[in-house]
Amino acid sequence: MAHVIKLKNGRQAIVLDVQDLYSLIDEMLGSEVRSWVEEYIEEVTSNTREYEETVLDYEKMIDELENHHKEVMRELRDLSETIAGLILEKRIDRKKLSAAAGEIGAITWREL
Repeated sequence: MAHVIKLKNGRQAIVLDVQDLYSLIDEMLGSEVRSWVEEYIEEVTSNTREYEETVLDYEKMIDELENHHKEVMRELRDLSETIAGLILEKRIDRKKLSAAAGEIGAITWREL
C-alpha cells in the first residue's frame, strides 16, 4: 500500500515498500542511519520469528501433555472401574484388588 509522507521541508514522498523508506532515510538522514534502521528492523524481525517458533514449541508441548494427561486419566478410570467391580462381588478377590491398587500406585509413582 502506498503512503504519502510529508517531509519537514514541505516535500512529499511516496513510499511503496520498505526499500522506498530506506532510500528516503538514506537521502534525508544518511547511510549510517539507514544501516542502523535496517539492522534494527532485522533484529526485531528475527526476535519475532524466534518468539513465534518458541510459542509453537510450547503449544506442541502443551498438546502432548494434554494427550498424556488424558491417557493417564483413562488408565486410572479403567482401574477404578475394575476395583469397583471387584468390590461388588460377593467374595472379594484380594489378589485382583491388590493388583489393581498396585497398578494405580505404579501409575502415580511414574507420573510423580
